[in-house]
Parts: sequence; C-alpha cells; structure tokens
Amino acid sequence: MLHNKQMKKLAYLTAVAGMLAASAWYAIGQNASPIVPPLDNGKTSFVQIGPDAKLTVYAAKIMQVAGPTFYTRALWGDVFIRIILKTNDKSALVKRFGGKIVATDISQGDIISFEGKLESGDAYLVTTATWLKDWSIQTAEGDVSGTISSVDTPNNSFVLSSNERGVINVTNNNGGVWKGARNIQFSEIKTGDRVTSASGVYNDANKTFAADTVKIFIDKTIFYPRNFAGIIISLANTVLPTEITVTSEGKEYTLVLDAKTIVLNNLRSPIALARFVKGDHIRFYGAIQELEPSKIKVEVLRNLDL
Repeated sequence: MLHNKQMKKLAYLTAVAGMLAASAWYAIGQNASPIVPPLDNGKTSFVQIGPDAKLTVYAAKIMQVAGPTFYTRALWGDVFIRIILKTNDKSALVKRFGGKIVATDISQGDIISFEGKLESGDAYLVTTATWLKDWSIQTAEGDVSGTISSVDTPNNSFVLSSNERGVINVTNNNGGVWKGARNIQFSEIKTGDRVTSASGVYNDANKTFAADTVKIFIDKTIFYPRNFAGIIISLANTVLPTEITVTSEGKEYTLVLDAKTIVLNNLRSPIALARFVKGDHIRFYGAIQELEPSKIKVEVLRNLDL
C-alpha cells in the first residue's frame, strides 16, 4: 500500500506526464520547433523528454533568478510545469539573434529555450543547461546601410531607411563618424546622406541601432585636381611656400602653395608672387584635400589682373 507522500508524488508525475503528452500533441499540431522564436510571449511552451532523459524546453518563462540558477515554468495558459535550470561554465548561452551572453545577462521574466539532461528531483524537473537561448535579449551585432531621412543633432541620432532592417533610429555617442577618410563631427551629417556602413548593435525590440562607427558616402571625384576661379582675400607672405586665402564657388578656401607651384600672369608667363595683392582675380589648378576640405593644394596659379 502506498504511503501518502508516495501517492502525492505519483499524482504529480502522472500530471506531468499528461501535460508533456499534451504539449507534444500541441507541438506536432502547430508544427512547433525550438528553432522558431516564441510569438505569444511564452504563454505556450514545448517540452520533450527523450528516452536518454534529455530534456528540451522551448519558450519557458523565468520566474526567479538565483545567480547562475533559474526557476522557470513551462506554460500552457494557466497550466505549468516548474523546472529548475542550472548553468555552469560549460553551458552555451546565447541571445535571440546569436552572440554569447553570460548568466548575469539573463533576467526574471525572460523567455528562454534550453536543453539539458534530467537530474534527480522531487517536486521539480531539474537540469543543467548544455545550451540556452534567451529570446528576450533582442540585440544583434552587425552592419546596416541606407539613406538618412532625418537628423537629431542634439541627441547624436538620425533616422535611417536601412537596406537590412527597414526604418530604424541610429545613435552614435563616441564620435566615430567618418566621411571618406575624414573623421567628422556629428553636426556635419545631413538629411539625404548615404550611409555606406554603420557597425554596432541592433535592438529589435525598439528598432534602434547603437553605432560604434558610421561611414558616410562621399564622391571621391571632388578631390580630383581641376581648375578653379576666385578672388584673393589675403596672402600669408609673398615667398613660396606660402598660403593664400581666397573665395571661390561661394566658399572660402586656403590655397596651399609649395616650392613647385607655378606662378603665372594673365598671359601665362612666369611672374613673382610679390605682385599679387588682395582683391586680385585669379585662376588656379589644384585638388581639394580630403582630410582638410577647406584647403586646396595648388599646382598652377595665374593672376588674371596682371
């Protein structure tokens, strides 16, 4: 004759067996799989126990955290099974979109899937995880690209119509913004700029992307040598090498002249730079400097007023 405690344990195991059978039927009927992310916030779980006592649980909810041990429930509406889940340094812990995590990253209320071998237990199922995926940690490291639709300079953020994840909000607080070879200020980002690559961490829960680096497209042809026209504002001195400040194409530039710069008059004959004065109209051939776009390295300088 069974004692009262044995009868209670038998009743519990019978109930567990019934729920496992129900969950298996539900899983087959709904084509459930531990690979597919839970869509109902962990209200329906999948539990499977193999003949080798391997326990597979899908979409369980963490009810309590005790260091590396988690008190979880496999749920079917109001019906549940309690499972004590232990982790150790051999447990492979990952977040929803891949990437390793540690036990301290996991929180109460998280929805998880895991696998382990059943251990001896009385009122609970007990296992140590060989692997665990936390579906609630919805971040992923990677890259995005696309076109900037709006910029919030005070908050170092912009809205990006990305090719990979749709419309997302991108933040960058570490100054890692590059336009070509130049590290630029966030304030230099403009609506319509094309982001060739932004590297960082994407959060699927709120559609945000924390970028470590942002690379803005720049047309390299603007740095090719070409002809300019302008008016002299000032000269540093009249002996090469030197610099001249000019206005050209509606902007102010610093012309960098070195010892090889050819200086000519309007008839293209050599002339002394000492004859150049403020207000002279000039033409020059040179290249805008990518690292210092306000400077033009001049190869040929011609004074149209002489």
